[in-house]
Amino acid sequence: VFSEGDSYSFIDLDDAEGDDATLQRHLKVYHEFNSYSEVSPSGKGLHIIVKGVVPATYYPNMWSSIIEDFGIKSILDIGCGEGHSLEYFHSKGIKSVGLEGCEEPINNSKVKDLIIKHDFINGPYSSGEYFDAIWCCEFLEHVDAKYEENIFETIYQSGAKYLFITHA
Repeated sequence: VFSEGDSYSFIDLDDAEGDDATLQRHLKVYHEFNSYSEVSPSGKGLHIIVKGVVPATYYPNMWSSIIEDFGIKSILDIGCGEGHSLEYFHSKGIKSVGLEGCEEPINNSKVKDLIIKHDFINGPYSSGEYFDAIWCCEFLEHVDAKYEENIFETIYQSGAKYLFITHA
């Protein structure tokens, strides 16, 4: 994002340094966005400017792989924020439930009806429902150690066979 409140995002793809896998990822990003692009000042990278705020944790290719490779039919998203992953999973017919402790992202969500407000300060979440998988993206590193047990208990009670976690 160039400045707070604007509707443009900037993607900076640095020099792949001869690494073919990195170059292929860069080309995939370039083709996915199909937007204004320019060679970076170094002449070795690429800048892409897109209209719209793109969440840094938007991983549709990974989510598709999770669904297909692991046969996921239901998922619990712990620390779901505005629910971008929930929206994706739900659009693919996956039973999707998100947990979010803050009111603002829930209010800004397109899928409010899939999100349950739950703060792990108050204890673990338990609905008695079981899920095939848990998605937990950029959340755990923000949890104070004294509340970690509440998250671990939530994971245990979900009965999930698979746990997918990212961190900053």
